[in-house]
Amino acid sequence: MITTEEMKQLEDNCGIPKIALMENAGRGIYKILKERMDLKNKKILIICYHGNNGGDGFVAARYLCEESDVTILFIGDEARMKKEAMISYKRIIKSELIQFLTNAEDVDVDDFDIIIDAILGTGVIGKLKEPIAAIIYNINNSKAFKVSVDIPTGIDPDTGVVAEKVVNKKDSFDKIPFWKPGPGKDSEDGYSSRIGIHEVLRVTPTIKNLIMKGATAGEIEEQAKSEGMMTMIEDGIFKAAQGITTIEEVLRVVSE
Repeated sequence: MITTEEMKQLEDNCGIPKIALMENAGRGIYKILKERMDLKNKKILIICYHGNNGGDGFVAARYLCEESDVTILFIGDEARMKKEAMISYKRIIKSELIQFLTNAEDVDVDDFDIIIDAILGTGVIGKLKEPIAAIIYNINNSKAFKVSVDIPTGIDPDTGVVAEKVVNKKDSFDKIPFWKPGPGKDSEDGYSSRIGIHEVLRVTPTIKNLIMKGATAGEIEEQAKSEGMMTMIEDGIFKAAQGITTIEEVLRVVSE
């Protein structure tokens, strides 16, 4: 299991811009849903906070709105938005394809087919504050299919203990145990319903050890290449050749 502190160190030292990690994560949410569900004309509610978990939700909205009826409920504080989340926020705030709301009372969760929890994820600390606790209660009582970014809001990612309430985690596609909360009384074996990891390139034990020891980006890149990994742009060009993405999209993400 990897802890939240280790994950932060990996993100800070992996050599990939955080905005690119966010783009990969948001696009990954879209891709997973598209692979497993018919998104055409689906009504999707994405609930976002001002952290980077919310930023992932903004990115997902940008992709999903091309096929679905997307509403964002932003319950955070724009003034406290992190740099990467702000960039993703500005890209969708004026979109005519996305309805943007800031008052939870304007939202009837039963109107939606899918609800994406992009609230706190691994950022939960202590008891949940309002309106988050009330929103989680409403999410859990809706009939919508529920998807959480990173892990369901309300679970301590390191201990597996539920802070107070937790977004219902029974809806899942696969069980991919990469990063899950530690065992706890509220989560006997940790949360294992991960759909997929889309933020970073494959991190082998050797790469992880280098990062944790504070190796330079050059040292990490050299080791990664020796293990057959491609740089982000090389991987992007390869995927563009397969028709998975476009050269323009690869260049845009890599340049940020």
